Amino acid sequence: MQIDAIVENEDLIVGIAARDIDFYLHPSEGLVFWGFICCAAKKLGMGEEASAYGEPCVLHDKVGVLLEFEKTEARLTFYRNKVLVCRRW
Repeated sequence: MQIDAIVENEDLIVGIAARDIDFYLHPSEGLVFWGFICCAAKKLGMGEEASAYGEPCVLHDKVGVLLEFEKTEARLTFYRNKVLVCRRW
C-alpha cells in the first residue's frame, strides 16, 4: 500500500485483526488486533498501548505486511519501501 496523502492529526494503521473486531473501540482496549501506525512509527498490540516502532512513514512510502505461519505460531512483519521496519509477534 502506498501513502498518497498525509492529513494533519490523522494517521494510517495497517495490521491484522480478528474477523469480529469492533472498529469503534481503540485497539489497546483488549481487541484481537496487531498493527503499525505508519506516520507515527508506533506499534499496537492486543491490550498494549502504542509504543515506538521503526521509522515514521512519509508521503509516497510503500507499507507492506507479511503474516507467516509456522506450525502453531505466527509471525507478523512490517516493511517500509521493501525494507524491514521490524519483526513483531
